[in-house]
Amino acid sequence: MAYIQSIGISVPDFKINSPDIVRWAQRTYPIERDWRKFKFLVSRSGIDCRYSVIPDFMPESPSVLFHNSGQNREPGTAERLSVFHNNVLQMAEEACGKAMERAGVKPSGITHLIAVSCTGMRAPGLEISLSHSLALSQNVERSAVNFMGCYAAFHALRQAVYISNFDPEARVLVSCAETCTLHFKRSSEDDDLLSTALFGDGAAAVIVSSKPDDRRLSLKIVRQASRLIHAPESMCWDIQDNGFLMKLSREVPEYVGRHIRQIHDELLEQCGVKNVDYYAVHPGGKNILEAFSRALNLSEDCLESSFKILRRFGNMSSPTILFVLDEVKRRFIDSGKSEALVFAAAFGPGLTIEVALMKFQRSIN
Repeated sequence: MAYIQSIGISVPDFKINSPDIVRWAQRTYPIERDWRKFKFLVSRSGIDCRYSVIPDFMPESPSVLFHNSGQNREPGTAERLSVFHNNVLQMAEEACGKAMERAGVKPSGITHLIAVSCTGMRAPGLEISLSHSLALSQNVERSAVNFMGCYAAFHALRQAVYISNFDPEARVLVSCAETCTLHFKRSSEDDDLLSTALFGDGAAAVIVSSKPDDRRLSLKIVRQASRLIHAPESMCWDIQDNGFLMKLSREVPEYVGRHIRQIHDELLEQCGVKNVDYYAVHPGGKNILEAFSRALNLSEDCLESSFKILRRFGNMSSPTILFVLDEVKRRFIDSGKSEALVFAAAFGPGLTIEVALMKFQRSIN
């Protein structure tokens, strides 16, 4: 068995309110039809605000990356990745620091580090930079999960479970950090407009071990499952000359709605469970959450935590599900229950659906 002992989250300094990004779009898109389409997407997104590592999307702020907007200049991939490398570490370090502090684990106590990101990469990678900045042991074993998209936290958790089961003394630090806003495209294509309306930047970290923390609340990872649906073109994340290009088909909510019931029921049956207390679902978008809810006949408040994270942070890719789990944790603490089951899910390229059954256990000490 493996347990999430703590969760730490972090967002960058620049807060983008939805009215502000609509005003930004009005001066960025030269054709009125395009910014009005963008305004409509923002109004239907269910997002009130997001965060970015750069001030470019805020009114009256200097531009770091997307300057010379009147000339329709698109920064190259190297420029965007330079900003990624200069900014992602601070977010990741803050989230990891919070996770270690909340678990009562010193840097020297971390035996393994898994760094997750799909919005930038290099060698030496983020796992090397984090090892140095957090002052981890020189013997820490490092892994990187790159370019898997919004469900990558589940893959990293699975690796952490394998490590914990193999080494009962292991303490695995998982870091997910993304700078989605760096890949904005000044394009009127529907996929580009939708991506700009949905995505934000953020980081989250967890510590996983083979033992529950007797002094604190732990989240047991009971079982995980993965389903690969044959729809490879429905969600794509391609490296291009001018940044990374997102393709997000309108059919994704339909795919999720069509398949999630079977995946959900199979996992619960495998665990000998009929019902769960909470749902933690990656808020890939309002339509995806609504399709998930309809497929499982859930009441409106069952996905309250997911909608709340979407509203406050947007879709941050890989760390987003950990933000949702942190919010579900708050609800569990407020409930006064001694334990509770959580069904967690995320979606990404492939089309991939990752799910997990987890269990909150309150300390008895």
